[in-house]
Amino acid sequence: MNRKEFTKRKNRDIKAFILIFAAFFTTNAISQNSWYDSLEYGSHTVGFKVISTKDFSRPYKIGNDSSFIPRPMQMGIWYPAKSDKTGNTIHFGYLFALENSDETLERVDPTLVTKPNEKYEQYFPSDKLDLVFNKPMYSILEASAKKGNFPIILYGSSQGSSGYDNALLCEQIASHGYIVVTVASKGAYSKQMPFNAEGAEAQTRDLEFLFGQMYTYPNVDMHNVGTVGFSFGGLNMVTFSLKNTQVKAMVSFDGSISSPVGNEILNSYSYLNIKNFNSNFLGFLGDKSTINNFPIMEQAFLSDMYLLKLSKLNHLDFSSSNLMIYERPDYVHKAYIDMANLTVKFLNQYFKNDLAFNRALTNYSEDIYSEVKQKKSKGTPIIRKEEYISYVKENGIEKGIQIYDQTKSSFPEYQLFDYDSFRDIGFMKMIEKDYESAVNVYKILLEEFPDNPDSYRRLGEAYMQVGNYSEARKLINNGLKLDPESPAMTDILRLINEKDK
Repeated sequence: MNRKEFTKRKNRDIKAFILIFAAFFTTNAISQNSWYDSLEYGSHTVGFKVISTKDFSRPYKIGNDSSFIPRPMQMGIWYPAKSDKTGNTIHFGYLFALENSDETLERVDPTLVTKPNEKYEQYFPSDKLDLVFNKPMYSILEASAKKGNFPIILYGSSQGSSGYDNALLCEQIASHGYIVVTVASKGAYSKQMPFNAEGAEAQTRDLEFLFGQMYTYPNVDMHNVGTVGFSFGGLNMVTFSLKNTQVKAMVSFDGSISSPVGNEILNSYSYLNIKNFNSNFLGFLGDKSTINNFPIMEQAFLSDMYLLKLSKLNHLDFSSSNLMIYERPDYVHKAYIDMANLTVKFLNQYFKNDLAFNRALTNYSEDIYSEVKQKKSKGTPIIRKEEYISYVKENGIEKGIQIYDQTKSSFPEYQLFDYDSFRDIGFMKMIEKDYESAVNVYKILLEEFPDNPDSYRRLGEAYMQVGNYSEARKLINNGLKLDPESPAMTDILRLINEKDK
């Protein structure tokens, strides 16, 4: 169902008005603020609610207050609602007012929000109050939720932003049968959010908190998870997806992924490997972004990848709130609408098996997109990384090695395990005096981590225990080349020489 159908008569009058005055005005105030009527809405009525809670595990300061409090978390949720449409429709100004309470968690009465505060009043002169600030949106405040089992989409906002910088997109997605949830992006200990690894980790942890909270929310299908992020939020959704591998699809609105700082932040997570990224990915890039050498596209291979570079769009044009505040040319509005509609089609492809996205991408507009790049997944490993250690424990080393060999044959770059977790499998075999199995485990450990001197030490010690002293000696000597001061390897080499007399 297209919202444009509901306003057809109104738009006919508006178009006539624009034609009359087109010679005098390059941007008409009415057209400027009704552009989003062309967003393709779904069949669901949309409800919106705010849930205020706290993360008691993380300290937080408000302003110059010297005392710490639990971290305030204002969750905004769009959801499919019952079709009776009872309740008040929210307006844009209400979302701006919510930004002022994301630390205090004070309840905001939308009926009392009729004009902007000092921060935003310059953007809403009197002629824009009704056209923009007080204009109703699609969502109904605290509408009765529709029963069902809906995929969840987490939205990550830009650096230091409220969670509502793409509210139009969020409610559009919800109208297609999704539950969309967001939270403001803040720094680790205060609202001030740095553009560095500390700020990135703060938002990633907020998203993980948000995700955990949604396990108790009704009608959510926690087995079908997607993410959407803008700017810094797009970067941090990559990290979230690497940590939470059940994320099936991700959309980035000019995310800071390929920027020098973004690359540095991603690389700072030593325990995460971009090659293990397995979320199907759609990335929209602004005119300053590069489509080549894009980290996810270049390194990940377990999911479908799509990059679309837009012509003449700057970074702020990827936020619906910015487009409501600032007057922008018609081609920017047209481009945003196309991105939003493609986003819905992309999510529907992976959550609802609807192939409209592929058809739309085949016929993409060259007026909007200057470059398009795509790469299909190489397939899915027999067992994913998060399942492998449990599989080995339940089925034994021999079957675990078979799975490892099959996976490496099909996906040579895929890492099935972390060092510590697989090392511990071998350690237990050593304790059980099953030295042959320990040798087999540590062979794989060395193959995966040849730069870790501990790999040589462990395999060398296991070979010593089975009496293969020449191989044991060779391994320990190779390990000592990497770590000449290792007392453990020095002791093992002494034992090998004592036994091999």
